[in-house]
Amino acid sequence: MKNLFIVFIFIFNINAAEVLVSKVNINYKNILDPKDLYIKNIAKDIRCTTFDKNLLKKAKYQAKRYIIKGTPICYKDVQKFIIDQVKADFGNIEIQRVGKIVSENKDYVKIKNYDGKIIKIYKNGQN
Repeated sequence: MKNLFIVFIFIFNINAAEVLVSKVNINYKNILDPKDLYIKNIAKDIRCTTFDKNLLKKAKYQAKRYIIKGTPICYKDVQKFIIDQVKADFGNIEIQRVGKIVSENKDYVKIKNYDGKIIKIYKNGQN
């Protein structure tokens, strides 16, 4: 009987897949932190290619969607984190910010940050 039980556990572990799972809820466009992830063996079928934790050592990745705590992380759920920098040249003043240009006219430039806030920078230097 013990041998049957050991064989059953061995077969169960062969069919298990190693996946990367989140310890906490990960918000949309948050950067993935290796401390918030762990590897878990799951016996059920996963219908996506699982994300590799070693890739987090090479580059930063951000979430493409809201990831619930305890769910496996797939390649379709993450993307490489790319820093967009905006350089505004106003003649003798040059400003460099992280974000994207929303609009520009003769008086000011609107820049959207990653957190969603829009900053208005006037060309004459006023706030």
